[in-house]
Amino acid sequence: MRDLAGRYFCFYKLGMWANRPGPNVVAIFAALLVLIAGVSPVNAAEELDAQSPAHYSLAQSLKIAEANSLTLKNLPRQMLAAELNSENVDLDKWPALNLSVDYELGNKTVVEDEYGRLKPYLTLTQEILGKVDVKYAKEWAAMTKKMDAEANLSKIRRDLFLEVAQKYYTLLLAQMKYEQEANFFAKSQLDLQEAKSKYEDGLISKVDVIRAETNFSYSSLKQLSAQNELEYAAAEFVGVLNLPRETKVRTEPLDKPPLYTIEFEKLKDYAERHNAELAIYDKVIEQLPRFRSLAKKINWPTVSMAAFWGEGSQGGGKTEPNEDDYGLRVSLTQPIFDYGIKDRKRQILELEIDELEAAHLSFRNQYYRKLDLLLKQFTHAGLEVQQLKIQAEQDMALAEIGQRSYELGMTSYTDMLQNRDLAQKSEYRYAAAITKYLMTDVAVKLNAGLQNIDALFDQTMEWPGPDQKVKMDTEEKKTD
Repeated sequence: MRDLAGRYFCFYKLGMWANRPGPNVVAIFAALLVLIAGVSPVNAAEELDAQSPAHYSLAQSLKIAEANSLTLKNLPRQMLAAELNSENVDLDKWPALNLSVDYELGNKTVVEDEYGRLKPYLTLTQEILGKVDVKYAKEWAAMTKKMDAEANLSKIRRDLFLEVAQKYYTLLLAQMKYEQEANFFAKSQLDLQEAKSKYEDGLISKVDVIRAETNFSYSSLKQLSAQNELEYAAAEFVGVLNLPRETKVRTEPLDKPPLYTIEFEKLKDYAERHNAELAIYDKVIEQLPRFRSLAKKINWPTVSMAAFWGEGSQGGGKTEPNEDDYGLRVSLTQPIFDYGIKDRKRQILELEIDELEAAHLSFRNQYYRKLDLLLKQFTHAGLEVQQLKIQAEQDMALAEIGQRSYELGMTSYTDMLQNRDLAQKSEYRYAAAITKYLMTDVAVKLNAGLQNIDALFDQTMEWPGPDQKVKMDTEEKKTD
């Protein structure tokens, strides 16, 4: 009842805006939102604390997402299928041993009123020079399928980590915003109490009291809005971790990271040695000369050899009823006229090879352009952190001076609120800049090929290497 009465009090007092009597539409609408929500902003922090959410670091979050990802769990099946297909293609080159049984019924059987005979035989066949187009198609399909499966595994894992990091830092900012609004709501309560006390002592006018009441009501609404944003960000984060919907999560507090830069050539060198997709495509490109050689042999004759043992016509010679057949058969086939089909197939195969080479070159160019752009964003984010840190410190100092001046009656309540609001925004922009820097740091590392989760956040690791780090925050310890 006390909370409900408090909300009605806000609604009544917001009927006057600034120093004008009468209802104000915006103020009344804001108060209605507070009433309809049915949540007391005063107790919002206590309600959140009562839920006891689990706190995760980004490293923990990445491990949880990796373990719970249904897509990643399915990828090993694709990898296994591609590997088995590749093994089958390789084993297809080896001799094949077959056991066959023929049932023979001829004219001699009919005349002499005899039953037909089962004629078993073994054959060992080896294709010396088979149909090149068939061989090419099998090996090409096996190679590209394996390439796609391996590249897909690397890409999906990286994209998942980037999405988790993005949702993580979004939640972190939402937490900070909520804490800010809760803090300013508490200050607005104290401001209102102080304004009423000063008004009773005749130190300020009724207008200042109304302004304090208005600020109190809007602070409660802003806190409620921040709480809604926080819950939405938390729900999105739970979703990307693939946790149960009712799970309550929060991030670890924001840490101030050490700032550094890295030269692009050194980053490129690291990517050449560690990026999985580059390695996969380079390995495929190394096999293309063999496929070009195969394509040029498409008009060659097919040659096969078979060794056989047993009864039957497979040996090619006539035998007595109980005599075993055995021998060696070599077959050669050379197309003479096929309407140019083989030649067109050769052209198609060569075009496929050229297309894959061009795609690989395009991939490398786009990859390094993207890496260069990410590095520029990362460097700029570090500089932005430095500048916003200075601005936030200045605005917070100004807000403290404004607060003391207001308490001494040297400045108006409106001026004090403006300074406080400016400090709040500067503090939030500084935090947002830090999360942007951390996010781009993760993006650069993941795209360069670093996918070890613990190494992503290890400041002592060899990537980018102690010799490659250039400190940007040399004054950090002096100003902190």
